[in-house]
Amino acid sequence: MRWPLTIASVVVSLLTASIAAFMIVKDRQDAIAQASERTSSISRMIIAHGDASASIAEQIVSVALPLVAQWDLRDTATGKDLHDRLRLLVGNNSDVAAAAVLDGKGNLLVTSRDFPVEPMNLSGRPFFGLHAAGSTGSLITGDEAAGPVSGRKRFTFSQSDLNPNGSLRAIVVVAIYTSAMDILYAEAANWPGSRAGLYAAGGDTLAQAQTVSRASRASLLDIERHATTGSSGTIISTAEPETRIASWNRSENYPSMYSAASQSMSEALKAWHDRAWMIVLFTIVANLLFWSLAHFAARSTQAQEAIKAQDLAMREVHHRLKNSLQLISSLIRMRSAKYTDPMLREVVNDITSDLRAIAEVHNLVQTASSFGEVDIASATETLCNHLHRTYHAEISCDAAGPIIISATHATSLSVIVNELITNAVKHGGGAVAVRCWKSEEQLHVAVTSNGTALPDDFSLEAATGFGLRALRALVSGFEGKVTAANDEHGFARFLVAIPMTTLQK
Repeated sequence: MRWPLTIASVVVSLLTASIAAFMIVKDRQDAIAQASERTSSISRMIIAHGDASASIAEQIVSVALPLVAQWDLRDTATGKDLHDRLRLLVGNNSDVAAAAVLDGKGNLLVTSRDFPVEPMNLSGRPFFGLHAAGSTGSLITGDEAAGPVSGRKRFTFSQSDLNPNGSLRAIVVVAIYTSAMDILYAEAANWPGSRAGLYAAGGDTLAQAQTVSRASRASLLDIERHATTGSSGTIISTAEPETRIASWNRSENYPSMYSAASQSMSEALKAWHDRAWMIVLFTIVANLLFWSLAHFAARSTQAQEAIKAQDLAMREVHHRLKNSLQLISSLIRMRSAKYTDPMLREVVNDITSDLRAIAEVHNLVQTASSFGEVDIASATETLCNHLHRTYHAEISCDAAGPIIISATHATSLSVIVNELITNAVKHGGGAVAVRCWKSEEQLHVAVTSNGTALPDDFSLEAATGFGLRALRALVSGFEGKVTAANDEHGFARFLVAIPMTTLQK
């Protein structure tokens, strides 16, 4: 392969590879962006739901807590009134499971469900442990265990009431069902490898879709590290064995609560992998086709150059043959000049005429635009001009060309035409008319001796002269036919007809 074509092929390969790489990288970025938009959208919906539920719970606590602060925790009449208030506040809200009041030891005093309540101690619940440890203010806490009364999953919103000495006096707690959130998340976060949930500080799970694997504490803490610096965002989390695209939204009203939704990177990029392989495969196939075409073009160029070189060589051969034949013809004439025998001169003229006819054929082949082909009409005109100069005879030529034949047969055909014309010049004694034309299937050459007629008993087959016998043999070799007869004016006319298919082989 030549250097320009090689360089062009390398450039094209590098260009297509660069374009393919750009497309793959851009497509990957788009796939990650789409996954980020999905996770961010569900995360915003979750935090809005969590905010609404926490807001309802906060309203219940804000109403109940002043009443609890004034209650001595033993007066049943006040307890009954508190029960009625809580029952009214909870109402038919589908998100809130119940509201309750506990004493400092975790004993259940009042609930929004029943009064009086069955004795129950809830000191083992997560929210109670945090308050007992000294946490103040509102707490949003998850709880892995189901509710002791409803048996359903929930998380809690709670606030404590302290004794003057700072010890825990009572707790008002509101339980919020997670089932509605779980169903909502499962229906919304339905893409492959999805995960969605509502969480509290410290990696505490409040609510999470139950149809997917639960987020590990490590992954939640990884999100929290970023959530503390902003209200929302998306990260590529590597806290778990499987890399995930995770989006979060932190509650503005309850900073300890945040939502998160994520998708495994492998699932998010699954379709991208298929497309990337298709792009790679297409690029490889396109480059293979291009290199194949380039190789073919190079080989074709080399072949064309080889053909041109061969053509030049063959033209040079024909040029040298033409010169050699002309030189031989000139030498023969020079050597024969010292002889005065008319018969000898006639033989010399015949020989040199044939040599020049052959030389003219080689000249035509040498100068032809398409090597391997000869315009026999042009060759006939050239031959007539040559014989006119040689014999000083009146020779007219009507050659309707171009008539293209194979160069392989041009020499023999030129000898045939030369023999017809020289025979007419020598034996006719008058002007010679030469006509060359082509029908659909045959080449025709007619030579007429104006002023001379053939004897009535003339027979071409019976002719014993060397020229006519050579003529019959050459025409027969082309599967052609030669006839001799007087034309409509009574002049001798020789006609050769040869199939074009034979001359073009």
